[in-house]
Amino acid sequence: MVTGEVGAGKTVSVRTCLDALDPSKYSVICIPNPMIGVRGIHEQIVNAFGQPPHPPTSAPG
Repeated sequence: MVTGEVGAGKTVSVRTCLDALDPSKYSVICIPNPMIGVRGIHEQIVNAFGQPPHPPTSAPG
């Protein structure tokens, strides 16, 4: 998590760090809206790797 005042350079700092990563070893996933919930975040990650999400399962009972 990166926090700071508007205009402090958060985005530039993060992008600089990401650009230094070896793309053959790392996959960067941007989730611009974390308010989508845990399931939504999981779906974003699965979609980023090109896989279809599994349909929801019902609770046992």
